[in-house]
Amino acid sequence: MAQQSKDLLSKLTDRGEGVIGKISELPGAQGLMDAVGNLPERLDDLTKRVRGLDALEKRIEELERRVSELGSGSAPKAKPRPASSSAGSGRARTTPRSAGAEKSEGAKRAGTAVQRSGGTGKKKPAS
Repeated sequence: MAQQSKDLLSKLTDRGEGVIGKISELPGAQGLMDAVGNLPERLDDLTKRVRGLDALEKRIEELERRVSELGSGSAPKAKPRPASSSAGSGRARTTPRSAGAEKSEGAKRAGTAVQRSGGTGKKKPAS
């Protein structure tokens, strides 16, 4: 019986070697062998990337928790801004404008130009 099993194993071994020899002669077999050889390295890279996803998922959970806390609370009050001149130059007016004062000629022309253009120069929010 032991002799028969050795013969059977030796036959299988011989046939396996013959099949492997024939496969290596096929076109594209080199690419297959390279892919199989690179498989452990690629698997290691993939494992490292998946481990990195765990850290990203934890960060996302933390951010989602913070957003839900911000959304559930009352809206924060806006801080008051310091008053500045209407010209935006950062300088205070030297002469106060009286309530009944006339507009200058340049101000009148600017107002007319704005009316003709149909706007104030500020962008309207998208609907």
